[in-house]
Amino acid sequence: MSTYILTASQAAIEMIAGSYTKITPPVLKKFLSQTLELNRQEIKTVIKNLVTSQEITYTYEYGTTFLEISFNKPVCISDRITLSPPECAFKPRPGEVVVKIRPGASFGAGQHPTTRLALRGLDFALQNQKHLLHEINADLLDIGTGSGVLAIAGVKLGIKKALGIDIDPCARFEARVNVSLNMLADAVEIGDLALENITQYYDVITANLRFPTLMRLCAKLFEITSDNGFIVLSGVKTDEIDTLLDAYQAKGFVCIWKENSKDWVGAVFQKVCYGIDNINPFV
Repeated sequence: MSTYILTASQAAIEMIAGSYTKITPPVLKKFLSQTLELNRQEIKTVIKNLVTSQEITYTYEYGTTFLEISFNKPVCISDRITLSPPECAFKPRPGEVVVKIRPGASFGAGQHPTTRLALRGLDFALQNQKHLLHEINADLLDIGTGSGVLAIAGVKLGIKKALGIDIDPCARFEARVNVSLNMLADAVEIGDLALENITQYYDVITANLRFPTLMRLCAKLFEITSDNGFIVLSGVKTDEIDTLLDAYQAKGFVCIWKENSKDWVGAVFQKVCYGIDNINPFV
């Protein structure tokens, strides 16, 4: 394969990955034609090679065809987390964990930016702030667990026990399948327990939910988060994040991490325990 085609392939991947909207084949072809002056056959070769190598894949939504980054092979999400289809063999680097996820109807296979942001936020909380967790054997609560990916990743990164809750029976079924694929049935529980009925304190809480729900849950999350514990939130648009930050910080949380991906934002908050002076707030 020529260096020119390789350069065009990388440009196509970056264009698809960085776009705020899903990319249709005609849009990608126009981009490659105008930006790199490729002819029709060269463009066809670039797209065919990327699909064959599983770098990108065709998806269909409401009768429209799109080209998106493929998750049919292991994909590195953060410094220590790689998502992989269960049938793929993958040897992780030292300190890296592999979360096997079977694509299904439930949310959280990794394709959406909010899932990736939540995983990166969870990795940050457990790696860079671990010394602030007052319990060595930390527990995690994942609200709206979907595929179970956050609960599974948390345990693989050192959490002792995780509970994933979801009102959708399909999500609970698929999450249990993924828990079994990762051989974590003894450490990860999936259930339909209503959040309002939870009274236990958790050292880490994850919630990849939309903005109105996260705003509504602010008081409850403060109530059940352990002192100096963390909450990892995702599912917030860029024009919503300031309002969310104000609400959670007014309640007593401190934002210690924030990251954007396309038009989405993920954030990690710590519940402030007065007298602790080694907190490093993000904002």
